[in-house]
Amino acid sequence: MWRGNAASRKYFTKDHLWYPPPPEIFIRMVSSANEYGDSKGRPYFSFDGKRPANQQEYEKLFPTFKGKYGGTNVWNHPPLHNRERVRLPGSRKYAHLHQKPVYLMELIIESSSHLGAVIWEPFGGLCTAGLVASRTSRTAYCAEIDEDISILAISRLKACEPQENLQSFEAFR
Repeated sequence: MWRGNAASRKYFTKDHLWYPPPPEIFIRMVSSANEYGDSKGRPYFSFDGKRPANQQEYEKLFPTFKGKYGGTNVWNHPPLHNRERVRLPGSRKYAHLHQKPVYLMELIIESSSHLGAVIWEPFGGLCTAGLVASRTSRTAYCAEIDEDISILAISRLKACEPQENLQSFEAFR
């Protein structure tokens, strides 16, 4: 068993690794970024764009971990090589090299959020987190800069979800 830190373990074992920093570490990150970061980017880690975030604000956002008994926040899941993979239309090629497994996203979302929570997927890709959020009674906001991938993501979401849950997807393309 690897005994290094979590970041090294992810690198050497290729496990998916997901966890947010604890509030006291986040505040140290905010302080350090604002002290040493590029002054043009300040304030770093701001909720209003005017002042740095504080610990109380962050704690309100801090996800809970409600893992199943014996569960941790380090999960090993093989890369997708099955029919779950989205392919380019009319091709055998995969649409996105880093498509996340639905099962893995279910673990993450269900263990770290409550029903009705908002899930933000800033680098949406094929929007697996958005898909899972909708299936698990959460609200998702997804963004994807690549227009071709976003079109595939919207098609994927529309094929899997009732239309009333997808009212605003195309408005953000």
